Formats: sequence, structure tokens, C-alpha cells
Amino acid sequence: MRMSVALMTSYLTSLGFSERDYAIGRDEEDKICLVQEDDRWIVFFSERGSRWDDVSFDSEKVACTYLLGLFTQRYIERNPRQ
Repeated sequence: MRMSVALMTSYLTSLGFSERDYAIGRDEEDKICLVQEDDRWIVFFSERGSRWDDVSFDSEKVACTYLLGLFTQRYIERNPRQ
């Protein structure tokens, strides 16, 4: 599976998430965000003007993999097997 910012929306949509759940390339309130700052890629939850649980990566691919992992975990939690 290829990982890039350009592909993230389609991957997250396939898991049932919409753009109200995340923001790519920008910081938006009450969303998990993925932004590039200088030569770093940062994933964080934005709330009340602050960044929470921020994780920084050297690689776009690794940051996207991390973001997809967060949403995969949420998908599993929302859809437990019986």
C-alpha cells in the first residue's frame, strides 16, 4: 500500500471517516490533523486552540502510516466483532 498525503482521504473514506473527523494540511478545531511544518510532518488532535498528543515525523510516508493507524484503531473500536 502506498502512503502519501494525496491518498489519505481515500483511505480514510474507505474506513467510513469523513473530513469532519480529520484535517490534512491544516489545523482545524476538534479534529485529528496532519500538517507539514518545515521539513517535519506532525499528527495531533486540535482542541481549544491547542495541540494534543502531537507526534512528529521526518517522513510523509511514516506520518501517513501513523495517521491511518489511529483511524484504523477507531474503526475497530466502533465496529467490534461479535
